[in-house]
Amino acid sequence: MLPKMVRSRWSTSSLFNQISTAKDWGLIPSQFFALDKADKVLMMAHTKATGDMQAYEDYRNEQRRRRNNKDGGKAKGLDDG
Repeated sequence: MLPKMVRSRWSTSSLFNQISTAKDWGLIPSQFFALDKADKVLMMAHTKATGDMQAYEDYRNEQRRRRNNKDGGKAKGLDDG
């Protein structure tokens, strides 16, 4: 069994974020770095916003799952019927 992860505050470097964005868009880093600054900013903002939206959805789904487990499967949107 894996140990439970402790919540913490962390961040990534700007370079890591840029390379991650390039990967998400199917580019190699040199292709990404060759783009205009405006294109890079828009791509990075889109990648960040998409990640934040997915993280929120994951959080909400986990909350619903926990509530569903507590009330015997009667939480809204998670029952089989």
